[in-house]
Amino acid sequence: MPATRASLLFASFLACLSAARGDLTYVDASSGAAGNTTLASGSTFTPPLNGTTGADNNWEQRTVFGSGGNVYESGGEVAENAPELRMKLTGLTPGGTYRVRVHFWDASPAWRIRAGFSSAPGSNALYANQAEAAGIGAMGAVAASTLTYTVAPTIFAESDRTMFSADLGTTLANGSGEIAVFLDDLAPVLGPNDRTWFDGLSYEATAPVNAVHYIDATTANTTRWDGATFAPAAEGVTGADNNWEQRALGNGGTAFEANFEAPENAPLLVTTLTGLTPSSPYVLYGYFWTDGGNWRLKASASVNDIQINGTAGNLTDDFLSTKPRTHFAANNNAGGTATVGALASATTFTTTPLLTEGNRTLMQANLGVAISDANGALKIYIDDLAEGSAVPRTWYDGVGYKPAQTLEPALDEDGDGLTNAQEASHGTDPYLVDTDGDSYGDKVEVDAGSDPLNVLSIPPLPGNGLAIAPDGAWTWFNDERAIFHQGSLFTGYVKANGQYGITRYDPVANEVFHMVISTAASQQQDDHNNPSVTQLPDGRLLVIYSKHLGGSQFYQRTSLVPLPSSNADWGPEISVAMPNNHTYSNAYLLTGENNAIYNFSRCINFNPTLTKSFDHGVTWETPQQLIEVGSNNVRPYPRYCSNHTDRIDLIYTDGHPRDVDNSVYHMFYKGGALHKTDGTLVDTLANLPLDHEGGQRGSVIYQFSNAAWGAGQGPDNWIPGARGWTWDVHYGTDGNPVCVFQVQTGTDATWATSRIYYYFARWNGTAWERKFIAQGGRGIYAAESDYGGGMTIDPAHPNVIYISSNAANPFNLADVSNVPLRTNARYELYRGVTNDGGQTFTWEQLTTNSESDNLRPIVPENHGYDRALLWFNGTYTSYTSFDTRVLAVLENDLSVSTSSFGNNTGALIWKSSPGHSYRITGSADLTGFPYEAAMGIKAQGGTTSQTFEFPAPLQNAPKAFFRVETE
Repeated sequence: MPATRASLLFASFLACLSAARGDLTYVDASSGAAGNTTLASGSTFTPPLNGTTGADNNWEQRTVFGSGGNVYESGGEVAENAPELRMKLTGLTPGGTYRVRVHFWDASPAWRIRAGFSSAPGSNALYANQAEAAGIGAMGAVAASTLTYTVAPTIFAESDRTMFSADLGTTLANGSGEIAVFLDDLAPVLGPNDRTWFDGLSYEATAPVNAVHYIDATTANTTRWDGATFAPAAEGVTGADNNWEQRALGNGGTAFEANFEAPENAPLLVTTLTGLTPSSPYVLYGYFWTDGGNWRLKASASVNDIQINGTAGNLTDDFLSTKPRTHFAANNNAGGTATVGALASATTFTTTPLLTEGNRTLMQANLGVAISDANGALKIYIDDLAEGSAVPRTWYDGVGYKPAQTLEPALDEDGDGLTNAQEASHGTDPYLVDTDGDSYGDKVEVDAGSDPLNVLSIPPLPGNGLAIAPDGAWTWFNDERAIFHQGSLFTGYVKANGQYGITRYDPVANEVFHMVISTAASQQQDDHNNPSVTQLPDGRLLVIYSKHLGGSQFYQRTSLVPLPSSNADWGPEISVAMPNNHTYSNAYLLTGENNAIYNFSRCINFNPTLTKSFDHGVTWETPQQLIEVGSNNVRPYPRYCSNHTDRIDLIYTDGHPRDVDNSVYHMFYKGGALHKTDGTLVDTLANLPLDHEGGQRGSVIYQFSNAAWGAGQGPDNWIPGARGWTWDVHYGTDGNPVCVFQVQTGTDATWATSRIYYYFARWNGTAWERKFIAQGGRGIYAAESDYGGGMTIDPAHPNVIYISSNAANPFNLADVSNVPLRTNARYELYRGVTNDGGQTFTWEQLTTNSESDNLRPIVPENHGYDRALLWFNGTYTSYTSFDTRVLAVLENDLSVSTSSFGNNTGALIWKSSPGHSYRITGSADLTGFPYEAAMGIKAQGGTTSQTFEFPAPLQNAPKAFFRVETE
């Protein structure tokens, strides 16, 4: 029988007794012949005392720390890989159900432990402090002191160390009343101080639960939908062969992967469950892996979800494109095309499968309820994404099932955030995260006010934004990334597959045109490579782009028309030779210098480099090193802006913040020379490069210092040990430069506790004034702890700035040493306005409760709106791995600029916001506006006009009043 949704099977919920939860009983780990902890094989565990050995790949026993004065440590003094241990809990009720927790210690950096109910050396689920877990691919643990015990550990904190406890789930005691738990250190070892300090276990009896049975997918239970033999290739032996490969990873040492080495479309699979109770309802699940990127799976228990394409052998059959609830993603809804899966670790299994492996995490796709056939069998249909790019991948591992039973109202069966009782109240399916299949979870829709039962009703985009591009990200060291040109917004970005894109957004028609400008020769999967966009005097556009350390050249293309809207509207890609590896592009055309183009990049000696063109990019002059620092490894990081007439400004650092104690400087180009902010000559272009280390440098905006603050000093002066990095620079209303930058404490190794701080600075005519204005939170990921969420200035309104922060309280500036993070360390956007030169700001939060991060905001020049902003939203794993979309806000405050009236007719012109809809209502006395004159008026860009007839009650009335409202 085909699958039937749970809402048809269970019309109501019946209350039942909650599972009895007792307090925890803590059991300290002990070694030796009489101890409860042995090697995984059962052999006696007799570790040496700590400090007596080096890298012996063994545990050491610390006898002066931890609960009971006893802790087993690995990786404390040197890098090592200790053997897997087994600790037994005894004296339990045979066959009883117990929830078990592992207890371990953490200081800094992130200490961690592997644990599970089966032996899996180096591969069991990894656990760490909740605040550090996401960045290292681990499951979160809570402070052990927050739990309730019948028998408690003897100590919860010691010096700078804290005991943490991780929930391993429930399991059954064996016939002897025993439960075995297997423990392991990190392995593969990262280095010294990536420690594991294991202290013991705790447990509590629970009522029996309806646990999920995990079934590993194999070539025995999984076949091809088209009837052909399922013969997955061995890992790494094929490229784009449109077949699955079998990796020796995951549960059972077999995971089926597609779309990894090359774009491909692997065949649709069928995994069959057998031995079930005939004609009975079962809750079904699919399981897939992710490495932190937005990996996907297509899965369904209904044959009706398959598109039968009518070709021989069903080779092209796929899931219906109108069924997004059969499409699952690991981190975000992929621009409205997928339902976000759940962590498999949140599920209770009869036998817990492997949940983490290396940097990968097992994800769960909730497939709802289906009825087994008369033979006690059920089929689950599986497919890859097949969208023609090398990412995202599909790593399919297996399926799961459990009998469908009466649900307890207070629990949340599908993990979507709504209790089962709330699901009943809203009419949603308690077994499906996304009942209507619009890719937005039921709880998300309820909170946003959209209808979780209507596929056409979806929550607004973050910040009520406009969708500019479904796939794109950028670094902040290329500009202009976006410009308004002849009424359209042009935005450049890098796609997840390494192509470079340009999108034209027409605000009048509310229409987008996506173009790819890179070729196979120039593309690279790296966000450093987003193009700069420059308007030429004849109205065409010049885009310049480069690989990241990918050769001694940059690339350029020139549009064939002023408003390119397709790939055919661009001229050929031209490669321009450079003397060294070339990265970044910042091109500025100066009308006061006969339209000369100045392109700033990183090239000679790995330093800022200037290349000029005097014929609109047809030819380029010999490149000049702009600033000289270090020897091909230290490099200043500049940010540029221009008045596009005769001046180019830059703020820059001494080097990369991971390498150098950075200060922040400013200088400007004008009239063939570089000047400090006050106009003092630094040197002419003819004498380049500037000897930065010899003192040829711009004016200091922020001076690095390790010194403690003195009397009257604080973070407005400096933060001790905090290194600067640049974000944006523009001109104030007085023509003087204003800028925003960050400073950072900590390093990549201490990413979990590292913090970023945001600053605003302005030149007051005689000196730089800087102000600490916001907490930036923590860097985006551990390997780039200096990657803040981002800052930008509105060039049209330089008293307005935008920031992205994951700090829980971004504007609590009283403490720079204790800065808590938002839940899930989520980055949200804020708009700040200053009316006193940056001394104070009024802040407005633009995005709230976002499902994924909002990063690297920018404001395009010449936008003409009261509020304008671009950013990317999604999952940003690293600068080479991201699943993000480009969003925008283009808004005007609603105001009528022109009105005219005739004989029972009127015409209004008002400031409008693209993508919005308006109506005109009328009134006879201003006590209300009950009469509809015009409805459903689509915005015509930044200005909208509408003629209308007076509503009947107002025709020939002595007075009539009209207003425009947003629908």
